[in-house]
Amino acid sequence: MRQALDLWLLGAPSTGKRRLANELRNHEPQSAQWQVSTSQDVPASANSSDGLVLLMGLDLPVHGSPQAEQGRREADSRLRGELELRGMTFRVIYGLGDDRLKNALNAIEGSARLKTEGVRHERPWVWSCEKCSDSECEHRLLTELIANRERST
Repeated sequence: MRQALDLWLLGAPSTGKRRLANELRNHEPQSAQWQVSTSQDVPASANSSDGLVLLMGLDLPVHGSPQAEQGRREADSRLRGELELRGMTFRVIYGLGDDRLKNALNAIEGSARLKTEGVRHERPWVWSCEKCSDSECEHRLLTELIANRERST
């Protein structure tokens, strides 16, 4: 029997990681195939080759002060920096409501497909630009990519 995939859901405060973790734990029949953990920091155990890091995007509305939003952006930037410093591959998950779960499931499926097809890279390509923590920019790019993919199929 295959070992369960370790899923690490990381994200700044108020990014929906706990809700998504619960949805993934209750998603049948795949829920038996993974072990879900959440954190606001990159755990040392997240270096496992049998795991997948899902970083929550900043697209969920935040309720509170502008300082709370700034703190959330800073926490996101710190997480991304730590992941990149450790050379870890991660997927950023966006979406409101059920779309967030669907996007997470797509990322998990894509990762599993890469593992079963034996495709491995020394260091995967990582997008980087001066606006890397700009959630609106990332959401717009992701939305355009998905729309283009749907048109081509």
